[in-house]
Amino acid sequence: FYPPLLRSATVRKFMVGFEMLAESQRDITPEQAAARLRGE
Repeated sequence: FYPPLLRSATVRKFMVGFEMLAESQRDITPEQAAARLRGE
């Protein structure tokens, strides 16, 4: 269990990294990205 502040900061950092990853993989659609996020 993480405190809300720490968890939100971690999620924000992860989303920034995910956006940077998406920049280099244009062939991945938002739907596939969302499915991958839900699956992991």
